[in-house]
Amino acid sequence: MAAIGAGVLLLCSASSVGAYFLIPNGGTTGPTGPTGPTGPSPIPCEGDWSDWSDCDKSCGGGSQTRTWTTTTEAKYGGTCPSPTTETQACNTAACPVEMKDGEAYEYLSTKTYTCESGKDIGCAAESNGIMTAKGVYPSCGSDTSHVYCMNPKTVTNAQYNDNPKTTASHRLKANGKRCYDAAMPSYCQDDQSIAASGYGNTRKIQTNAYDRQCVDNSVLYCFYPSGTEWLEDGSAFAYDSNKNYACKTGKEVGCAAEGSGIMSAKGVYSNSTKCGSGTTHVYCMNPKTVTSVQYANLSNKTISSHRLTSTGKRCYDGAMPSYCQDDQSIAASGSGNTRKISTNVDSRQCVDNSILYCYYPSGKEWMDDGTAYNYDSSKKYACKTGKDVGCAAKNGNDPMWDKGTANSEGKCPTGTHYAYCMAPKQTKQSNSCYCQNDRSITKSTSSGGDDLSGQKRKIHTNTTSRACVKNSGIYC
Repeated sequence: MAAIGAGVLLLCSASSVGAYFLIPNGGTTGPTGPTGPTGPSPIPCEGDWSDWSDCDKSCGGGSQTRTWTTTTEAKYGGTCPSPTTETQACNTAACPVEMKDGEAYEYLSTKTYTCESGKDIGCAAESNGIMTAKGVYPSCGSDTSHVYCMNPKTVTNAQYNDNPKTTASHRLKANGKRCYDAAMPSYCQDDQSIAASGYGNTRKIQTNAYDRQCVDNSVLYCFYPSGTEWLEDGSAFAYDSNKNYACKTGKEVGCAAEGSGIMSAKGVYSNSTKCGSGTTHVYCMNPKTVTSVQYANLSNKTISSHRLTSTGKRCYDGAMPSYCQDDQSIAASGSGNTRKISTNVDSRQCVDNSILYCYYPSGKEWMDDGTAYNYDSSKKYACKTGKDVGCAAKNGNDPMWDKGTANSEGKCPTGTHYAYCMAPKQTKQSNSCYCQNDRSITKSTSSGGDDLSGQKRKIHTNTTSRACVKNSGIYC
């Protein structure tokens, strides 16, 4: 014990716990250090860990760190985290193989793959010098040997049943091209996706035409059932009665006989009846033009030699049995008349866009609507459209005078200067008026070159006359 100032310092021991006490002179003892037998518990510092930093590698094993920041210091011997920076591993998976367009890469199921261009990845198996499609990554077939960056997908045949179709072996230049309906299941060869790898067949990928890997710019091969000669549109093919014929496009097969530099229609082919005797060629027929007979009551008729640009055009009723020349169905064969097919206008082979030739009986002057024909009393006149023939006499610069209608032989009364095709008849007027027909003659020059401009092409007649046609001007 030792004296310290006014008191005495005592060292006491109870069990294993020791404490110091100061006994003042003349006073009682009291604590000057930690209170109680053991003192207060240590208080650690307060603070927070930061978020983990970004991984320094995207794959193949990287690291990331976090740090401790103290906001309240420790007390009574408390501690803080040490060290204040921690590190852990991240992105430990192996890096994918980054593939370039145009090349084939060896496939290992333990690796992952991606295309730098962002394209889908195709799977293929190499065998006998050619690649065979094995699905789209990551669902590669078990025997996949290579992967590659696929060209954009071609929409499959099944999705394009009603769209324009291709010819056999047509290159898939655009989405949705396909074989014709008659083709058996076919295939394509993609020789574009891995064009930078290998050569010849070794860089081609063969797949079913309906497969996801039949991509744009593949070469499409179409196979048709055996036992039939499959015809392409646009060409004439030599006919062999021992063969069966069909068109890849589904069109009907036409028969024709070559002679004197032009084809003559010989009917429509069928497997049971074949072609008519004398047939030398077969071809794929254009769509059918509805025949004249089926349009006997239509008012929308054609002029002579009118091209059949729409269904149902035909010669006028006054024409003799006429014919058409189809120069479209075998346009790729020969030149000039050798590629035309001549047929009767009532025939099935008078197809759309044929040139229609209309012939009218000889011995008459067949007139078109709208023109005034210089009258010749030695001739007989008739209208191609079947209208009545009107007769008129010129009257200087004033309207013509009506001379009535031609008789059954096509002759006009004496004094007639012009014959014309009359417009439909005006209902007769009961009062004593007159009309000026400016509808029947619409051209300002006659067939002989006479000037019929202005009033001169009008026809002045009594309202009770046959020549007072519909839409004439009535004057009372």
